[in-house]
Amino acid sequence: MDEFDRSHFLGLLSYTLLTFLLCIFLVTTEVYSGDFSVNPMIIESDLNPRDKKEFKFSIIPKETMDMKLSLMETHQGLDGYMTFLDVDKKNRFNPYKFIKLNKTNIKVKKGVPFEVTGIMSLPRNFKGKKYLALIVEEDVSKKKQEGVIIQVRFALNIKIQAKSKYRKYLRPNAKFNGIKISNAKNMKVEGLIVNKSDFEFFAYSKVTIRNHKNKLIKKFEIKSKSAKKTGDRTRLFPKAIVRVSGESNKLKNGIYKLQFHHKLGDRRSLIKNVKIGVEDEKVVFL
Repeated sequence: MDEFDRSHFLGLLSYTLLTFLLCIFLVTTEVYSGDFSVNPMIIESDLNPRDKKEFKFSIIPKETMDMKLSLMETHQGLDGYMTFLDVDKKNRFNPYKFIKLNKTNIKVKKGVPFEVTGIMSLPRNFKGKKYLALIVEEDVSKKKQEGVIIQVRFALNIKIQAKSKYRKYLRPNAKFNGIKISNAKNMKVEGLIVNKSDFEFFAYSKVTIRNHKNKLIKKFEIKSKSAKKTGDRTRLFPKAIVRVSGESNKLKNGIYKLQFHHKLGDRRSLIKNVKIGVEDEKVVFL
């Protein structure tokens, strides 16, 4: 199983509702909220076109309650963290084209495990991988509203991949743009890696800086915000755009050549060269 980034997403505190949205990308055991647990928290499958496969997961409630299930898109933000988006049903590859649930509104009894079943399939002409979230939550609309309600929503993460005998030969396809450089208290650089592939990969990115005599002045790594938090390389999910950044000591006045080198997975490198002029805090692209 791939190593998925572990991310916790906290919802917004409103006047009457506190929602905790939890997204865990590597969980195989039960995870408990105050009122129920879900097992497992991640489901993966490889399918051929027109294949249909049943999947199951269990809800173990601590209280009797009404619950609801829904699907959401997963989206990797510029910071590298995964977030959830409402489904656009006009999208031909929206989550409802991949997942059919036997029930979306259920009533569970205290201490009695409830098994949810569904069918996963591949839409015609789909290639690559699809990531989606199946949201499991208490249906608070059927609960007596008194004071502040704590609602816990779990995201069961589903990854469906189209089978391909050529997968091991695939090479990451990406581009790097949106470069920004500042030279105030420290020299800071950032840019955007755009994953144009239908699959995810890790990127190891670094910047080398040489002066007008081609002498190496600095070399440092640039990462996404999430990768800095985990200490790992930057992970890019299919079609994602992720910002990578880093900083070093302030540059002296002069002309410099910067090379951005990105190792994409184990098969390809992406290189971008820029030339800048520095005068105090002012940086000009040449």
